[in-house]
Amino acid sequence: MYGLNRVFSTSQVTQLAKMLDALLEGEIEDPDLLECFFLEALYFSLGASLLEDGRIKFDESVKRIASLPTADTEEVWAKPGELPGQLPTLYEFHFDSKRNQWIPWSKLVPEYVHDHQRKFIDILVHTVDTTRTTWILERMVKIKQPVIFVGESGTSKTAATQNFLRHLSEDTNIVLMVSFSSRTTSMDIQRNLEANVEKRTRDTYGPPMGKYLLVFMDDMNMPKVDEYGTQQPIALLKLLLEKGYLYDRGKELNCKNIRDLGFIAAMGKAGGGRNEVDPRFLSLFSTFNVPFPSEESLHLIYFSILKGHTADFHESIVAVSGLLTSCTLTLYKNIVQDLPPTPSKFHYIFNLRDLSRVFNGLVLTNPQRFQTVAQMVRVWRNECLRVFHDRLINKTDKQLVQDHIGNLVLEHFEEDEEVVMRDPILFGDFRMALHEEETRIYEDIQDYEAAKALFQEILEEYNEINTRMNLVLFDDALEHLTRVHRIIRMDHGHALLVGVGGSGKQLLARLAAFTAGYEVFEILLSRGYSENSFREDLKSLYMKLGLENKTVMFLFTDAHVAEEGFLELINNMLTSGTPRPVASGAHQADPHHSPWGWVWLPSGPALTSWWASAALGGRWKYFLTQHCWVPRRETPGCLH
Repeated sequence: MYGLNRVFSTSQVTQLAKMLDALLEGEIEDPDLLECFFLEALYFSLGASLLEDGRIKFDESVKRIASLPTADTEEVWAKPGELPGQLPTLYEFHFDSKRNQWIPWSKLVPEYVHDHQRKFIDILVHTVDTTRTTWILERMVKIKQPVIFVGESGTSKTAATQNFLRHLSEDTNIVLMVSFSSRTTSMDIQRNLEANVEKRTRDTYGPPMGKYLLVFMDDMNMPKVDEYGTQQPIALLKLLLEKGYLYDRGKELNCKNIRDLGFIAAMGKAGGGRNEVDPRFLSLFSTFNVPFPSEESLHLIYFSILKGHTADFHESIVAVSGLLTSCTLTLYKNIVQDLPPTPSKFHYIFNLRDLSRVFNGLVLTNPQRFQTVAQMVRVWRNECLRVFHDRLINKTDKQLVQDHIGNLVLEHFEEDEEVVMRDPILFGDFRMALHEEETRIYEDIQDYEAAKALFQEILEEYNEINTRMNLVLFDDALEHLTRVHRIIRMDHGHALLVGVGGSGKQLLARLAAFTAGYEVFEILLSRGYSENSFREDLKSLYMKLGLENKTVMFLFTDAHVAEEGFLELINNMLTSGTPRPVASGAHQADPHHSPWGWVWLPSGPALTSWWASAALGGRWKYFLTQHCWVPRRETPGCLH
């Protein structure tokens, strides 16, 4: 079989028993019904960690051994004593205990309802895979069994798990999310755990009575391997899962028994900075492979979003939503195939997040400014160029992407080709940047002269308020400004600006931030500046965001990397919203303290009322979701 991980056969049998424990409720006397539950448990245990080829072979073997008749009539689902035959494998079916039928997972996917008020980053379109993942989580959490999901980047492991955790009852559950990185230590993990439990008896700790602490560990195989071949955080967690306790790191080395604690983990396959995890540790989890979404699933996800967004647009634009989705998927597939990463192009890594960024740009449109198909296809071309084209480092690669886009436009929108392919292509919502009372509208700026006039006025306003910036707005500068401004204006938009010294990266970033209405936050290096100094500066940044409710762009340059540990903190900010906590459990006991140990008191009657009733995790989440953008690789821009 083509397996995903080195999973011991005994642990697979244990996983089979756990799945049966989760599926069976009460006595079942019908042997055919019991066999249905056993088959489903078999596929989610012995067959759970298999890759695509292995799944097909496993399915053939199980069906041959079962020797049950096949029901393959359309819309007539198999009953106990039968196997469904409408789809290739049994992986595509779920046995519904209420209807006593094998139902395709595709029939159980919740219908997507578009909410125009919801931010793009909060959208989750359920597919067969996310529905199956949610079902697995429900079963495993019910029996308090640790579970781990393994799959490629962009397979919605984290999104599906976070969506499941968000819908858990806050009255009975506490959720702790931990993002691992290469520099995560066992002490980091222990501090996180100890900050979320309280003392019950002399040597017993746990969440508040009546609650269950669920720890979600993302990128679990990222910690580096030490000289002894051990990943320290994994070794600590192995002790905790096996024995149920860990040792205090103080002088006394007291044993701490931790109760009412559960684990959910997600990680990618080993390679590319990810390491092999101790198989003895993995054997303590129920392991599930999350397959890469099929093209059908991808089309469903992005078409649902685009169709929902364009519902109020002209009917001709609604009609091409499916075609624009198909063109985007085709373009993505061609780019992944034609532009693989190499040592000199190590950042040519395209995944599903890049697809999402294209559609994130498309949902910035509104029906007042985009009334024709040509206008909509033109903004689609802009978003594809910004996400894929701006990352590339030479003219040959850039021309390749432009040719792919041109061929798709010629094939599907030939009558609009002249409008769509016209250069320059400059989009932004900065026409009303100096008029705060006016609503910003994402639109086509049309030409360099219009863009230059707008930015010249903004630059003059900037020079009156800040240190004078002597900037010549030539055509390339205008293009880079619109690119950086577009990224900053997006939710969770981060950019890495790459270029030779003196190419204007910082000046353009500052002007783009001013145009977007953001303050610029930058650390000031001095003699003896250390990681603790950096943390203190980050505290003041988060106070600006949460207490003063300001929108801020964090400008971080290569000259600011005084210690390698700074990059670890930046990485944690980008993945989880905060550097790893350094506070003691004493601070956590006070609900007005943050995990860093500093006080944040709410202001305003509405916020104060919410604050009084919200859980600590909810307060800290609100604090972290205030606006902060750090220039890094989101849509990398190469400034030449």
